[in-house]
Amino acid sequence: MHAHSPLLTLRQPAILENPYPYYAHLRDEAPVVRDPSGAWVISRYSDVFEILMSEAAASQRLQRDRPLRAGEVLTSEVKQGAVWEKESKRAGKLIFRERITEHRDANGELVVTARSVGVTTERPVDSKG
Repeated sequence: MHAHSPLLTLRQPAILENPYPYYAHLRDEAPVVRDPSGAWVISRYSDVFEILMSEAAASQRLQRDRPLRAGEVLTSEVKQGAVWEKESKRAGKLIFRERITEHRDANGELVVTARSVGVTTERPVDSKG
């Protein structure tokens, strides 16, 4: 993991003016990197294409079960969801884990459900391709 933040670097005025050299740097030096914010930065087309075309791409989805009311306090409970695996050519086994976070009001009524899917790899993704 790189100590710098690719996401913050991408917001610098000089980079925004001409991002292509930085994109090339990411593709060559850090094609798949986890930003300190926790987000994954994936810079090569082939990697992005493989993720998007997989049956279970890592994702996050919010479901509003009822409108949120101003000033209300919610409690959250995190639950483990489904776990599944898929084979990848370059990273070996991919393990997908669903996490479900339920946000409830003071009466226990469900307000928002957040579902996220994280992925871990059996081995580091090589930098060729």
